[in-house]
Amino acid sequence: MVSPNFKVILERDRLETLLDAIRVKGIRVLGPTVRDEAIAKRVLSVVLDRATAERASRVVAVRGRVAESEKLFNESLAFHFAAHVLGTIAEGATLEMEITTVRVLCDACGTTYVPEHHVRICTRCNGSDGRLTGEEGVWIEGIDVR
Repeated sequence: MVSPNFKVILERDRLETLLDAIRVKGIRVLGPTVRDEAIAKRVLSVVLDRATAERASRVVAVRGRVAESEKLFNESLAFHFAAHVLGTIAEGATLEMEITTVRVLCDACGTTYVPEHHVRICTRCNGSDGRLTGEEGVWIEGIDVR
């Protein structure tokens, strides 16, 4: 039996191998994904630029929101953020992001749905003419520094 405190540090290049092995067993892996990593890296880049401009010696916390037309997970964003802050003035900073899913409104039948992998195919009529019901993006609303 494995102790509940058991931890393993996995090298980045081995992560995809692990995820593939999990998928082979029929388990759906929801994250982390490349898109989540890209968002976390972009947030960190903006935070470090702003902290440097403010002559901060330490970033303690980052707050913001993400609106995406594909499902995101806070755990995945936090995972990638924690990996990329290592060795920076943001190491150890907390990331608090409110995540909202932007839906699509089908022009043909009026159904509102969440697109699958950014593909806008209506879940009711299979129409491909639809528009986002909100704006997608990443907003940093606060950075706590010292």
